[in-house]
Amino acid sequence: MLGSFYLLPWLSINGEPAVLFDLAGRHAYLLGIELAADELPALLALAVSGLALLYLLTNLGGRLWCGLLCPQSILGSLYQQLMQLGRHGGNLLWALLAIWTGISFVGYFTPVRQLLPPDAAGWNHWTVFWAVFYAAATWANIRFLRTRLCTELCPFARLQPWITDQHTPHVRYQLRRGEPRGARAPGLPGIHARGRALLNPTTAQDYVFRAANPAIAGSWPRFAPDRLGDCLDCAQCQQQCPLKLDIRNGVDGNCLDCGLCISVCDRQLAAHGLPGGLIRRQSQADAEEQPARFMRPRTVVALVIALGSALSSWLLLH
Repeated sequence: MLGSFYLLPWLSINGEPAVLFDLAGRHAYLLGIELAADELPALLALAVSGLALLYLLTNLGGRLWCGLLCPQSILGSLYQQLMQLGRHGGNLLWALLAIWTGISFVGYFTPVRQLLPPDAAGWNHWTVFWAVFYAAATWANIRFLRTRLCTELCPFARLQPWITDQHTPHVRYQLRRGEPRGARAPGLPGIHARGRALLNPTTAQDYVFRAANPAIAGSWPRFAPDRLGDCLDCAQCQQQCPLKLDIRNGVDGNCLDCGLCISVCDRQLAAHGLPGGLIRRQSQADAEEQPARFMRPRTVVALVIALGSALSSWLLLH
């Protein structure tokens, strides 16, 4: 996704930019199709179709956009990797990337080759303003507002309760298998190998509540190693979470479903010789052992809007 953002302004089809929104000339190029101002409704219908497909993806697969495809998540992950190169070197590379991001953004509205030497004829007060604004926003957003944007400012995040339902998968902790949590020496087999059954939901939830609220529930009781669940209580799932959520406390509305907690948990379990899957994507219906349903009312609505808008766009262009 990030690569396509930087690459698309440079691509040409039949001698014209692959994607260009020429506001001054009141026309646009979209993958070889030239759209005049009076064909704007077709573009709007295509945008509605894209939004409906995003709705459909979220309804069926959870917050895959937020966790895996959103530029906020991708740039945030890239920023963390750059910081591993050292504070000064990482900040320098991040500043250069932010500047290139601003130039790439302007390249969707002004031919990008006109923004670079030897031509550089595409610069004016508006292109300079938007390049600087987008570069500064990219630089500051990830450094200072990454978590707040996802939890407080993003409108798509606020719409999640209206998009998802009990059949939508989310990242979940298997508390009946994991509790009671606790550190143990490597070599202790998992609950299934020990023959320990899954806890009943009420008991498992009580352990989760006690672990999450020590001030209310009191000190955590000591358990014999053979009574422990499969959770190692290493807290790596929380440390790896971009929002520092503890998935073991239950599904959180702010969770991005990025799956980083799944990966680190599986690695920690493997190091102790335990099977993975303690944290995994699962719907509420599946957790309650209800039959899965693919076509639901919200799914049908999103599918109808996506197909109808795409058909409208095609008819308007022909």
